[in-house]
Amino acid sequence: MEEQQITKEDALFYLEMIGMRNSHSYQRITRRRRPCYQLFKRRETEEYKRFINVYHHFKEILTERQIGVLDLVYGVTGEVLTYSQIAKPLGITSSGVGKIRLDAEYRLKRQIGYFVREKELSSPL
Repeated sequence: MEEQQITKEDALFYLEMIGMRNSHSYQRITRRRRPCYQLFKRRETEEYKRFINVYHHFKEILTERQIGVLDLVYGVTGEVLTYSQIAKPLGITSSGVGKIRLDAEYRLKRQIGYFVREKELSSPL
């Protein structure tokens, strides 16, 4: 997939889809799935491609293991897998996969936050 330039709006869209507080429409996620799960069901849409483009742009800050887990969770390398399906070959529990995902998305959130603040500071008033 060819990486395209991303905008501040693209970055905020990614944060919204993973349910992070920095997004404009953040709502505490309690007993419901993150908005990105709807994207994973419609991987041919522009929204999914936008989401994955932001992920590809920032994933260089992650460890190989984190990238591997997110690629499988997001369906980058094929079909979207469950935590249990990912955990088995890695020899960890499904909650371990969840922890790796949360850690990775937290790192991405921080990096995207820096990106958004930089865009805000550099934009003319």
